[in-house]
Amino acid sequence: MVSRRVGALARRRVPKQERSEETLAALLEAAERIVRAEGVTKLTMARLAKVSGFSAGTMYRYFRTKEALLLELEERSWREHAVALVARLDELGGRPVDAATRELVTALMVERMAATVILYGSVLITDIPPAIAERRRQTQAMIVEAVGSRLTKVPELRHEDARMAALVGLHMTVALARIGAQQHPDLLASGVWGRHAGDVLARYLFR
Repeated sequence: MVSRRVGALARRRVPKQERSEETLAALLEAAERIVRAEGVTKLTMARLAKVSGFSAGTMYRYFRTKEALLLELEERSWREHAVALVARLDELGGRPVDAATRELVTALMVERMAATVILYGSVLITDIPPAIAERRRQTQAMIVEAVGSRLTKVPELRHEDARMAALVGLHMTVALARIGAQQHPDLLASGVWGRHAGDVLARYLFR
């Protein structure tokens, strides 16, 4: 009896918010395992309950629909790519700007983001929850600030407003990622799509 009480008290000491975040992370990790191993069509709430070990009621507190779950998975993956992009910028500091741009677009933006599009289906959902929409804005702002601050130091830049150039370049890259994933997966897999996308962006940005 005493040991049970101690265990219960120990569990209660974990803050509610922390437990909530841990549950969310566990659900997302289980969902990603299903998608990677079995494909997006096999991801159902019933399958997720079985793999994650959580009840249906617990899952529905976090995700009302499969689409909402996929949107969260894709958003998390894109945020990870954004962090990798910012870190990679420092490593490419000594490279010629056009070569560095092509490498970034090919390795980090087009191919990785397109892989995310393929993995999660990337249905264009217009009714995006406010929390996810806000995180998207934050991710976008992080990329634009990181890239724009570096572009201001590049004499070959075509544009006076470096951050606007970074913003437009980001949207160009995301659009090319989606098109490549959805319409030209063979070119994407071969690397040709990424190289040409890098050329397009380099020509837009630099003289």
